[in-house]
Amino acid sequence: MHDRSASNTPMADPVLAAMPASGFTVHLDFGAASLTEAREQAVRYAEALSILCPEIAIETTQLSYVDAWDHIEQLFCGAIGPDGEVCVDVCDHPGFHRADGLAGLAWGDGDPDPDTRR
Repeated sequence: MHDRSASNTPMADPVLAAMPASGFTVHLDFGAASLTEAREQAVRYAEALSILCPEIAIETTQLSYVDAWDHIEQLFCGAIGPDGEVCVDVCDHPGFHRADGLAGLAWGDGDPDPDTRR
């Protein structure tokens, strides 16, 4: 693997090279049989990367078709908790929100009582 930070080679796009180095996005292309399978696979990739590189913010992970970057969908909830935590559960999840990590804070109303749902 080439370490670009050790190189004096400028980035190919001079506009990108002139921007301050505060945050970047990486795009991964992969195949999937359906949109549902693509969502599940993208969530697995994001969660695996966040284990290897805890500085990665998985709550901002988005999915799009390869040639349709202007049609994206958020994969993780991203709700903000009482102490500023961010929910890293998948979008539209039932029950409590949960912060990153095994001991991450859980907050919210929890799962609805099955007797009150109708």
